Amino acid sequence: MSDLEPTADDYASVEHAGRLLHQQGLRRVFTPNEMTDAWAQLIDQIAEGYQLGVYEYTNDLSCRDWLAHAWPLFTQHVRAARQPALAALDERFQAATVDDGGAALSHYYRVERKDGWWWRRRPASWSASSPRTSGASASRSAKPTPGSDCLTPAQRKCGWSTKRPA
Repeated sequence: MSDLEPTADDYASVEHAGRLLHQQGLRRVFTPNEMTDAWAQLIDQIAEGYQLGVYEYTNDLSCRDWLAHAWPLFTQHVRAARQPALAALDERFQAATVDDGGAALSHYYRVERKDGWWWRRRPASWSASSPRTSGASASRSAKPTPGSDCLTPAQRKCGWSTKRPA
């Protein structure tokens, strides 16, 4: 068997990760391909000048959360095979965003030390003092909750966010 071919253990780790994260609040079982594609689509939107609001943005970031939560559940083989693509996407995200230490998002959500580094970045097209609040709703109640549908076109399927209103 080639080192490039996934094994039964690889497939089992991917299925286990999807099921476990679903049990923890996602509205359905997702795959690494779906969440990697959603992350890539979000990055494309940001690079083009993110036009949606802060609530949609935080919902879209949950796709990267999924990857971070699932990563340790994958076999070493799956992680090694996927790492170059994820690293390239993360680099693109960093290039299209500004590290503000979470200042922009902290007006709307608690950005905590344990949160991924992507929660401390805002689209470069947003001003530092005023992220867009237009979009689905500008009220704090627009935050997605486990089991809800995504608010954005970035795949309309994340359905989960670890963020809490500020």
